Amino acid sequence: MATDYPSGRVAPTVTWRLMKQIVSIDGDTDKGMIAKFVESMPIMDSKHIRAFMNENEPGLDLTREVTAPSGEKVMVNIAFGVEFFRPFF
Repeated sequence: MATDYPSGRVAPTVTWRLMKQIVSIDGDTDKGMIAKFVESMPIMDSKHIRAFMNENEPGLDLTREVTAPSGEKVMVNIAFGVEFFRPFF
């Protein structure tokens, strides 16, 4: 959608994201009504909804505390690469 947006203008990606994430308002699932609601929503309401969705988005915590050979405890990020899913690649 952003690539089709006119050049020189900022694409309303936050608005588009909310329109896709919100599936119902008071039981009404009409996409046009949801679009109108999102476009007329106050900025602070939009900010709070986005913060709530970001905090509650499912995901994996890939940081772990490990003990180094020196005995020091270190926080590391576990990285998954192609080798994890296809070790013979």
